[in-house]
Amino acid sequence: MSARDKKVDDFFKNANSEIKKVAENLRDLILKAEPGIEEVYKWRHPVYSKNGEVCHLMLARDHITLGFWRGNELDDPKNLLTGTGARHRNIKVGNVAEIPKKEVTNWVKQAASLNKK
Repeated sequence: MSARDKKVDDFFKNANSEIKKVAENLRDLILKAEPGIEEVYKWRHPVYSKNGEVCHLMLARDHITLGFWRGNELDDPKNLLTGTGARHRNIKVGNVAEIPKKEVTNWVKQAASLNKK
């Protein structure tokens, strides 16, 4: 698993317990999905990069948003990713049971791979 950024630890400290669990689960999935992915705190939220930005987590009161800069290029047969922008897509997760673990892992791998091109 890739290294954790202390600033990201601090970012999640004040979240309510359920949202904190969601954040930690998503964070673990991202860090395990792609060897060498870098976790940093910038633009006021956790950002994950490998050869360019891959994804980011945004904290809300009742959910975590997992966003992908090149989300429009990701395989999403279940249409879980939302967004109307030219490229960015995201998924909002309100509790741990809602996390589509297999899809998140695949999206992170695909997004990191897109940055190689």
